[in-house]
Amino acid sequence: NEGIRGHWGIESFHYIKDVVFGEDRSKVKTKNAPCNYSIIRNLVISILRNNNLHKIQETIEKCANNVPFMMSLI
Repeated sequence: NEGIRGHWGIESFHYIKDVVFGEDRSKVKTKNAPCNYSIIRNLVISILRNNNLHKIQETIEKCANNVPFMMSLI
């Protein structure tokens, strides 16, 4: 059971990166930029999850419009 949960946790993570952040559609292809953007996406997802915020898209939109809220998460 633990292996299955771990697998779906990883799938969920990749789903968020693709659907919310559009990682598969990204036009960023130069040098280290794709890796750097991926690191930033991972950091954002981790910060939101560490704050028990699981509605990623909704929270990102709230952060974009509310800098004090965004800073409170860090």
